[in-house]
Amino acid sequence: MRRNELVNHRKMPVMELAMKHKYLRDEFDRGIPLLAQALNQQYS
Repeated sequence: MRRNELVNHRKMPVMELAMKHKYLRDEFDRGIPLLAQALNQQYS
């Protein structure tokens, strides 16, 4: 009983983290080319 509660408690943040991670990764994938472009302009 106690252990089952722990497992459920641990599962929720993992799901939330996964969702956040996917969102962050999508933002990251979109941001990388812009960042690279900005860096290239700065250093060239």
